[in-house]
Amino acid sequence: MLADKTYSLTLKPENIPQQIIVINDPQLVGKKKAAAWERSHDYIATLIELIKYMAANQLPQGYRLEEEKLTYDLKLEQGNITLKQIRVYSGMYLKGIVFSVKNNAGKEIYLKENQFYRPGILAVCIEKQRLSPKESTILYLAERNTDVD
Repeated sequence: MLADKTYSLTLKPENIPQQIIVINDPQLVGKKKAAAWERSHDYIATLIELIKYMAANQLPQGYRLEEEKLTYDLKLEQGNITLKQIRVYSGMYLKGIVFSVKNNAGKEIYLKENQFYRPGILAVCIEKQRLSPKESTILYLAERNTDVD
């Protein structure tokens, strides 16, 4: 898992006394801090806290912030929506994703959390569920982090 990382080193022979080499991997340190934060609460409380941090635009301890700009067009029964990924919060075992959701239908739509569940999604939160045409809201997803090293 985390301790199984391999580092490539190029060492040049020198006529000096023996030295100890310590590699401090900031990503490894961050993941350990994230794992500690994720375990400091019970399961449900951790998911709620992660969503609160995302809503406040703050990083939980040890998390990495990635700003990916992916866009998805989704067809719902009520009409089409566009999901724009705004931020990704990566921890040790959890990942939080923030999306902007825009109503592209020519009528009002009502978003439900269960419309965004899929395998691996642990929690869904929608800021505003009823959207007029062309109106947007924010969607928060918490999922398992499958990028665990």
